Amino acid sequence: MLNNSNYPVLRLPTRDDNDADYLAIALLLFGAYLLFGIVMDYSAGQVIKPLSVLMCALILVSGPLIWRRVPYSNWVPVITLGAMVLKAASFSPEHGFSSSVVIIVICGIYAIYSFLRMDFRANQDRPEPDDETVGYVEFYIDQIHALDWPDDNIESIEFFNHLPQPQKTLWATWIYQMDVDKGGHSQYFFNVKDASYITECLKGLTDIGAIKILKNLNKALSVPKPHIDELNTSENRKDWIGILDKHGLRQKLWKPDNNFFNLKAEFYELRKIFIQNNSECFETLGKYSQTSNTESQD
Repeated sequence: MLNNSNYPVLRLPTRDDNDADYLAIALLLFGAYLLFGIVMDYSAGQVIKPLSVLMCALILVSGPLIWRRVPYSNWVPVITLGAMVLKAASFSPEHGFSSSVVIIVICGIYAIYSFLRMDFRANQDRPEPDDETVGYVEFYIDQIHALDWPDDNIESIEFFNHLPQPQKTLWATWIYQMDVDKGGHSQYFFNVKDASYITECLKGLTDIGAIKILKNLNKALSVPKPHIDELNTSENRKDWIGILDKHGLRQKLWKPDNNFFNLKAEFYELRKIFIQNNSECFETLGKYSQTSNTESQD
């Protein structure tokens, strides 16, 4: 069964499940457009067909259902839009195919394809890391963050490279998680300007035993590789995203993004064990306790 707690009502849209959130928003806007048309027709004294009201209602309802990842809710717009496309196509031979009808049919077919591509199974029973494990791991991440890091980017990289290896491993894997959490692998690859961070992350994932995440990251790294020279010409994130979209790379990164989120609880557990196995190194930064974790969060 789906763990809807991963998708609360009030949240920023993500790119999970092949852009499901943005398609849910599009459904709400389209439903509002249909509802406005029905209200205007009613105000003009026209007869409102029950089928039109039903289709409008289904479109409006399917948006929140998909936003919350209710299983099989993507089939509601598939069936509704399919009926609209068939209605437009069957009506046109009698009156000729206008350009607007052609556009409706093409857009409808593409929308149906987009909804069929959604796979909510990737998020079913997605395990959540327990609070104690998260607090334990992030306590030591906060301690590393509190070190006297230089402001200069080059000096900061040098500082990172001189951290004790266990601390370097924890910090490199945290940078990876932080960027993927915020914007997927595409954001991680854009933000990590120095290869040493990715190299240390790959090594660190091996050291902590996160083999599934390591394989997933390697798959993600292979996506932009054929276009790396072109990507390196980008001067800002907008240019970077433009190049990714030009070659359809962001869509190819959606699966590694989903895989990462499904492995996140395991990722925390493995880092907790890693910290415990290297306690002498990490306890030079401070010693974790429930009280210290509460104070750091405050």
